[in-house]
Amino acid sequence: MGNASWFIVCGKIHKGQVIDEEGNSEIKDVVDIGITLDERISEGMYYIEGLMTLQKFVENPELLEIPSEISQNDLDILALNDPRNKKEYKKRLKIFKTKTKGTD
Repeated sequence: MGNASWFIVCGKIHKGQVIDEEGNSEIKDVVDIGITLDERISEGMYYIEGLMTLQKFVENPELLEIPSEISQNDLDILALNDPRNKKEYKKRLKIFKTKTKGTD
């Protein structure tokens, strides 16, 4: 047993009305997605980052084909063994930001 703070459900692909940025309507293949977040397991600041990342990849799936520029060592620095340990997270984040300063 374990805890899952995100439940994501995808429906079947079906035809649906889509309105583009200019207000034009057309019928396209669409899929319904449902997301449930359990705030008892994590905090909102982590969820908003995750939701923004999910939105970015749903809207731009080609980004999933680009290799990550973050090394395994950097991932280890940012790793959160316990998300409730904010002091340790802030320390690791400071190390990461110092290491990557000026690479934007």
